[in-house]
Amino acid sequence: MVRRSKEELKKRVMNILLDYEYPSASWIAEKIKVSSATVYKIIRLMKEEDNVGILSAKKGYVLAEFAKHSDDVHFIRRATSTYTSNVITMNAARKHIQSRWAQLPQGKEVLQLTNNYSGHSESLRKSIGKLDEIKKLDL
Repeated sequence: MVRRSKEELKKRVMNILLDYEYPSASWIAEKIKVSSATVYKIIRLMKEEDNVGILSAKKGYVLAEFAKHSDDVHFIRRATSTYTSNVITMNAARKHIQSRWAQLPQGKEVLQLTNNYSGHSESLRKSIGKLDEIKKLDL
């Protein structure tokens, strides 16, 4: 494999996203002759460093500016579901995590991180239910 710069790979991935509808990571990887893992990394970097809105849709990737309503709903539902699952898990595990870390010097820092997941899982579940209703609409 030929080693390419990060910027060159970003340009090539962006060109594919502009030219094709819903390409998958494996398809992009095949086109630019890199691994799927490299495509995932490049897309993450494009989102983080360049603030490019790239949604993971059911069919593949799509630039946010070209996304459809159904793509938005799918993306938001997926993000909310993942977060809800993490909140539920954190709430269930918090007391065990706290007991393990309470007496250690880094314990306070670790315990503060668990506070980021103090959302109410019931309200998050309702949000997912609303998204499910919206998904059924023919937008």
